[in-house]
Amino acid sequence: IEAARLLVYQGAWRVDQGKYQREDAALLSIAKAFATEVAVKVSSDALQVLGAQGYMMDHPLERHYRDARQLMIVEGTSQIQRVVIARALLERELVYP
Repeated sequence: IEAARLLVYQGAWRVDQGKYQREDAALLSIAKAFATEVAVKVSSDALQVLGAQGYMMDHPLERHYRDARQLMIVEGTSQIQRVVIARALLERELVYP
């Protein structure tokens, strides 16, 4: 969770500081893919712990799980993010600062 948070913060900071360039698209794709997959994994694990209670519409976890799954699709699926990352690696645009 902390790694996902740091990736998102780093990407948001670069955009906020006006340091966003074409090369940063891959870093933002890494942050989005990793953070959304972590969110789905964590909420799914929590559902397993809570059992049927976690699936009830009035339980907050049900909403978190739905939101996490939806975020994997919005603004490019995780598979599309992987294509962006792979393209940046192949074109040697992806360098870690």
